[in-house]
Amino acid sequence: MPNMRVLLSAALLIIFFSFAAANVDLCQTCQDLVKEAENAMDYSDTWLKEHIDDICGKLEVIGAKDYCLRTLKKLIEKLDELIKNKCDPKKACEQINLCS
Repeated sequence: MPNMRVLLSAALLIIFFSFAAANVDLCQTCQDLVKEAENAMDYSDTWLKEHIDDICGKLEVIGAKDYCLRTLKKLIEKLDELIKNKCDPKKACEQINLCS
């Protein structure tokens, strides 16, 4: 069964690196979302909910869109507060632990 172990190890590495890449993309995605929100003329309490799908849809790593949606939906209230307080996009995303 050595071949099975090699295949399993390779699959686990692919999954690990995919999610590592998704985290990097999620940091940039968060910053893009904050920038768009701050520049939106029609920003309101519902703006983030209406635009998360579009922003997360830009992620190309398999499974990253769903991960992005779940993550941002959990953090939407805090992110909304940071946007309303005109927080810098990078700092806002650092405060909700999407950037380091």
